[in-house]
Amino acid sequence: MLLALSKWPPSPQGLPTLSIVQDPDTTQLKGFAQPIVFFRLDLNLSLLVHSPAASTSLRSLRIRIPGRAVVPALTRVYVNPDTPSVPTTKQKVTLPPIEFLDISTCSVSESDIEALLIRFATLQHLVLDECTGLLRGGPGPAMGQELEWWSGLGRRCALAGVTKARDREKRLKAWLEAQSHSWNEGEDSNSQVASDIPRRARRGRRGLATATISLRGASSPTRAGPSVVASPGKKANTGARASVKIHIVPPLPTLRSICLHPTSRITTNPELLLLIDAEFEAGWNDGIRVIWERRGRMGSTFLRGPTGGPKPRFLKFQTGRADDDEGFEGLDDVAMGGESVFFQPDGVASGVRSVPILCLGGNGDGHAEGCGHSIEIMTNDVDNGVYF
Repeated sequence: MLLALSKWPPSPQGLPTLSIVQDPDTTQLKGFAQPIVFFRLDLNLSLLVHSPAASTSLRSLRIRIPGRAVVPALTRVYVNPDTPSVPTTKQKVTLPPIEFLDISTCSVSESDIEALLIRFATLQHLVLDECTGLLRGGPGPAMGQELEWWSGLGRRCALAGVTKARDREKRLKAWLEAQSHSWNEGEDSNSQVASDIPRRARRGRRGLATATISLRGASSPTRAGPSVVASPGKKANTGARASVKIHIVPPLPTLRSICLHPTSRITTNPELLLLIDAEFEAGWNDGIRVIWERRGRMGSTFLRGPTGGPKPRFLKFQTGRADDDEGFEGLDDVAMGGESVFFQPDGVASGVRSVPILCLGGNGDGHAEGCGHSIEIMTNDVDNGVYF
């Protein structure tokens, strides 16, 4: 079914809501796998989420498969083994504009939360109720008794954009170095081939080819690289490589609520719940401070210009593009006069205005006002969608 849906063509109605729910196994049979584990869930789910029909319209996604790790399928683009292998250029991946994501009861780790926030730049409500690996019960951080765990969670959520930009910068630097190495190897190979060809002196008047005076420039111009930056090449009379410092503007967070109802109640003590909220808020605000400071330094450098050496290049992420693009794909230059990107919120970044709502309630009670659980109830009333 998932594979069939992934082949749907885009339509005006689209696929705004998708719900895949497997009820928990309440039988007493032990040692028997649930039926859904026999399906290629990772492959088919990834193909569906990144399909043309979903990538243009999917805003509400619910996946509840007890104990199953679904985050890899959501954050990676799998190659369909049933598709004939043909030498084609890499297709651009457009991510669905997911705003509501519910992966309750699935297997989720702390790093998975960050991966989801990095992947989906429009995500506003994240529901992680009764996820194995998070707040499972027992002593220590698993029950939320270590307040530092909650401040760390808030900071991690706020700094997902910084992590995304830093990782992209590293990959882009490695790609440029590989391109430079390949270009220099080709240049050296061509020079060696040219030097191995013997020249034969010809009788008669000497032409420009054998003249002792060269009319060419001292060095060949560097080959143009991607966009407006020339590819790194060798400087005249030296082996040093010209490099351009590249900065990618970290996107601001869009998260508005996160729900973490544990498998067993943390506590009924309202004072502890207030402390948890305070720790989460402190961690979030600290992350927001870091991201604005990073943006501010970039903006100051952008306005001041280079103090020496090549001019730095500033890039920003394209809207809706995957973060696993190669080279300069999925990135745009910050043009002259576009310094507002460093100092003003981009899009509907809610993290600039308020701390996301943290809800630990479940089963109809103890919910925080405006949490993702209320959004989930609204998505259940949507008529146009697919449910399993």
